[in-house]
Parts: sequence; C-alpha cells; structure tokens
Amino acid sequence: MHKIVTLESVAEIRLGMPFKSAIQDAGEQGSCYLIQTKDIGLDGILDLGALTSVIPEGNPEKHYLFPNDILLRLRGPVFSAGIIEGNLGKPIITSNQLAVIRCNDNLILPHYLHWYINSTSGSKH
Repeated sequence: MHKIVTLESVAEIRLGMPFKSAIQDAGEQGSCYLIQTKDIGLDGILDLGALTSVIPEGNPEKHYLFPNDILLRLRGPVFSAGIIEGNLGKPIITSNQLAVIRCNDNLILPHYLHWYINSTSGSKH
C-alpha cells in the first residue's frame, strides 16, 4: 500500500544551534565538533575528517546530534542532506544553516529518508 505522509508526522524537525559571531576553530580546547554546510558533499556524504572544534555559548546539550540524525542544507546552491553515522568522541552540533531531522524509527527508517531526500524525486519537494 502506498501512503503519503508529512515529514513532521514521522520525524522531529529543528534548526541547529545559532552562532552570534564568526565561528572560530578552538582546536583541542573545543568541547564540541561543528558540522557546517561545507561538510555535506554533493552526494550526501558527511566529511567528518576536518570538522571545526568549537566552544559554544549557552547550553549546547539540547543541540547535540546523534547517530541517524539527518542534516538538511538550508542555504547554498546545492540541495543535499547528510546523515550522522557513529560517534566521534566529542559531542557534535550544527549551525542554524542546517535543519536537523530526527526520525521516529517506528515510522520511517532514517537511511531511507536520507536516500529519498537526496533523490531526484525527493529534492523536488
């Protein structure tokens, strides 16, 4: 059976953490890794090899990313989404230039939604 549903009925959608000033790499002092739009490839693969390490202001815990969270570009000429795979040893956050989609695993598989968003059909919606 084929059923069309809204994204918000199968997943939680929110923005990443806002940054009030220019993002500075804090190196070893950083408490979190930051994923930015430049870290999502055209193919939807996240480049986690050179993430910026930051010391976010305020309470970053509510912005932590977890495995299977999908990151959707909100700016730029290219429409693509990445998916968090595994753990990097430090918490991961993203800026508010990306939307975070956290699937209800009982309703939709995160990897399927990631594939669909990056497909020709999905990128039209």
